[in-house]
Amino acid sequence: MGIIGHGEFGTVSKVFHKPSQTFMALKRLLPTVGNQRERNKALKELDFVLECHEYEYVVKFYGVKFNNEPADCLICMELMDTSLEKFYKYVYDIKNEEIPED
Repeated sequence: MGIIGHGEFGTVSKVFHKPSQTFMALKRLLPTVGNQRERNKALKELDFVLECHEYEYVVKFYGVKFNNEPADCLICMELMDTSLEKFYKYVYDIKNEEIPED
């Protein structure tokens, strides 16, 4: 449905999964062939998602797919209303408040 964000490792798109009738965020990690350092960073990010996806305040993880051509990784996650960065800026800069630790 379109790109909704981008970062150091790739892009995030809003997609619709027809079988489950669910909107999702599809994070595409860019090809890292030939660059072991970048590949390790991407795998570290994937490890974090896999370890933390069941926590109450972490976005839901739906699945991952590795492609050979191009050599990228697709991660399907819960679609949020906004990014953490935008939410953080709204709370701290506009509302002049803090996010509680708990």
